[in-house]
Amino acid sequence: MSERDAAVWGLLEAWSSGMRWFPTDPDFQADVGKRITVWAGSEETEAVAKITWLGRQALAEMPEWKGIEALRAIFVGRFPMPAGVEQYNPERGTYYLDGPSDAQAIAAAQAPKQLQAPGEEPFDADAMLAECRRAMEESRVNAPNLKHHGRR
Repeated sequence: MSERDAAVWGLLEAWSSGMRWFPTDPDFQADVGKRITVWAGSEETEAVAKITWLGRQALAEMPEWKGIEALRAIFVGRFPMPAGVEQYNPERGTYYLDGPSDAQAIAAAQAPKQLQAPGEEPFDADAMLAECRRAMEESRVNAPNLKHHGRR
């Protein structure tokens, strides 16, 4: 076992015993370990230092497991993510390897939202919200002054 792998498994064991709600499923832990290994980069000594730091920092900042996104946020708060490692997928609400650029992800996230109820045609949620706001403002402006009707 490499020094890097030993650091990752040590970190996972520490989180299992010291972080409330950290999943104990071996497959889940293996996935978290793979992600951390990728995040840490290719240079062994530097990677072990990053993994060790993340293990301690995550316990200090997350007494309860808050998910992989929170863990990633702690990591990138100190270290840059290796180029092209992970991008955000706004459609799935997850991160994935070698995805589109940040600009593409932001543009996709800002695109009009299409909602669809079962058996219904999709509709533009942003347009519907704007129409509701317009109707509320119109009714507020056109409604009689009810300030003194039945109240004191």
